[in-house]
Amino acid sequence: MFDPPLDVGAESATAVDWCDEARNLHCRVCDWEGEGTLIAKVTALAQHDLPLVRCPECLSIDILELPLDSSPTDASVDGYVEAGAGISTIAEALVLVDPARVKRFLDVGCNYGFALDVGRKLFHWEVLGVEPSLSGTRGAAELALDIRNEYLTDRSDIGDNFDLILASEVVEHVPRPLEFLDALRKRSAPNGTVVLTTPAAEIISRESPLADVLGAVSAGYHVFVASERG
Repeated sequence: MFDPPLDVGAESATAVDWCDEARNLHCRVCDWEGEGTLIAKVTALAQHDLPLVRCPECLSIDILELPLDSSPTDASVDGYVEAGAGISTIAEALVLVDPARVKRFLDVGCNYGFALDVGRKLFHWEVLGVEPSLSGTRGAAELALDIRNEYLTDRSDIGDNFDLILASEVVEHVPRPLEFLDALRKRSAPNGTVVLTTPAAEIISRESPLADVLGAVSAGYHVFVASERG
């Protein structure tokens, strides 16, 4: 996944309208249902005002129902490939597990496929990606990778028993994250490892720098932001 870069300038100085109001909530992270707290509205960088509603049970923050498509144009894919990918960060995620323990590697939300390419060329893994955006389609063709142009579900025909599954900056885009995580678990080998990264809800506060808040919210693209507890 790749969200377009944020332009946090003078126009965005009042991009977050902080508040403290009651708001009905069904938390995607912990499944709690009841009265949450509307802590802010994002009033810029989105098609409409986005409410940020905190769950009183797990402190995660709910944002919207359905995200915008990531990397929808060739220009956005080019921007990611040429400037936004962060190859070193991708490689660091892969070596959280001893590479010698991995034979089959699945990257869900693999974007252009750089993690798959690293795994294939450096570690000689059998690799497979799942990515519904144009970025995945181009990466499959331009890097000669097996990237399935779809969302991962229980019906995805990709096999199972992967020794390593990576879903980096993906889960926050998913409207039903518990089902998504269950689908990852089912694809994992008995002694396999699932690695996820995601923004932290704790950064979304009045005291945090505006750029950090807007980055975590990624207006229009993140459905929720999970807390550490969540």
